[in-house]
Amino acid sequence: MLRGTDSTIYAPRVFGSTSEEDVTIVTFSSDICRKIVYTITDGSQFNGTYYLKATMGPENMKNEGENSCYCIKKTPDIFGRRDCFPRGFCDMGNCLKAPVVLSLPHMLWSEGPYRARIKGLRPRRKKHISYIVLDEITGTLLQSRKRMQYNIFLRPVDVVNTTKTFESAMLPFLWVEENFDLTNDIIAGVVSRYMKKVQYLYIICYTLIGVGTIGGSTLAVYLLFPRF
Repeated sequence: MLRGTDSTIYAPRVFGSTSEEDVTIVTFSSDICRKIVYTITDGSQFNGTYYLKATMGPENMKNEGENSCYCIKKTPDIFGRRDCFPRGFCDMGNCLKAPVVLSLPHMLWSEGPYRARIKGLRPRRKKHISYIVLDEITGTLLQSRKRMQYNIFLRPVDVVNTTKTFESAMLPFLWVEENFDLTNDIIAGVVSRYMKKVQYLYIICYTLIGVGTIGGSTLAVYLLFPRF
């Protein structure tokens, strides 16, 4: 099932809401044939405008529950078995038409024996997760980081002398990082052409509410105590 936006435009959000629809953002990545769920984790200012930051969580790298359909059992694992990969790995056999396994950089949030067989891996959440930054009123994408790692299996081949001593392992071979930052001049244009008008609208609305409250209170006092 195709679910989520195309990662170019998002609906306006309200930071602080507790409903599941307002704290999660779903996108569909055609590169990996998979939906990605971002969870809103922070809200602050970004170059003069308020933003919402949503990060990718470990639940995206599971092959069970709602993600059980991604357990296709097409690419043999490290032992040559066709089984579901543990958390942290996604079988790209159908998507890429090749025996490739997807993970986060440095196999972040991975489980099983794969990470232990590779030396030099230093997974760090801040450096290796994906996230997006949105304007909370317009849903405009201000910044994004999409990070993925492609892995292949390395196995011994007895009939080839140079490979028969290889140890079975999942070998990282490509780390892809796509970065997007909206330029300062474009952000300034959004702020001047739209955000200031919204701020003026808020001021007018609250002013009208205040005037209405005072007027209503005065009328109520006059009706309840006409002598005074």
